[in-house]
Amino acid sequence: MRDVLVTGGSSGLGRFICRVFAENGDRLIIHYRGNRRGAEEARDEAGGPSRAFIYGADITVKKEMDAMALWVKDELGGLDVLVNNAGMAKDAPVAVLGESDWRKVIDACLTGAFHCIRAFTPLIAGRGGGHIVNIASMIGVTGQAGASNYAAAKAGLIGLTRAAARELAPGNIRVNAVLPGWMPVGMGLDVPPNVAERILSANVLGRTSDPAEVARLVRFVSTLENVSGQVFNADSRIYRGW
Repeated sequence: MRDVLVTGGSSGLGRFICRVFAENGDRLIIHYRGNRRGAEEARDEAGGPSRAFIYGADITVKKEMDAMALWVKDELGGLDVLVNNAGMAKDAPVAVLGESDWRKVIDACLTGAFHCIRAFTPLIAGRGGGHIVNIASMIGVTGQAGASNYAAAKAGLIGLTRAAARELAPGNIRVNAVLPGWMPVGMGLDVPPNVAERILSANVLGRTSDPAEVARLVRFVSTLENVSGQVFNADSRIYRGW
């Protein structure tokens, strides 16, 4: 049994990820920021309080992540897998994007993952190594009009993945990223119909990503012993250079 922390595990893709890890016998720490009810439901899906814990905190605040890491150490003694899934989107064209919305998305999607990696790496190292899986986005590779803040944050997360993989390898900590593709869950529910149609037309299979399938890929990546610093695309869009 491994101890697995999933940030943003109370809804959307995060909830699917929690479910898949639990189905495979792992013990969960389900992080949430404001959606306690969703976290409690995710805990019940994972087998109840004996198989999953919930913890509310703001990943963008360093001291809250440090406090969470101390709590995990006291409760479980260490950590085996960190899934940096929490994030947010606030789309607007560059010309009218407010500085506040720029910072909120950068903080939620990139700085928060940075805080988590710094806070929880010692707990993973204490177990003799383990895994960090960052949930990035194809938008971080290709960019997207109207989503410069999200694109910049996810591009930064891919860079952070590769840099951390180099730095943490001596401690047997593998760091990889998964690009889920568009799914009609969580933030994907807010995608305008014209954007959804464009995404579907770019997929050679003509359909959206399946969150349960993406969650299975996330867990599979977390079991790899000799793979680190890699980016796994979980949809059927094909781009030049890939």
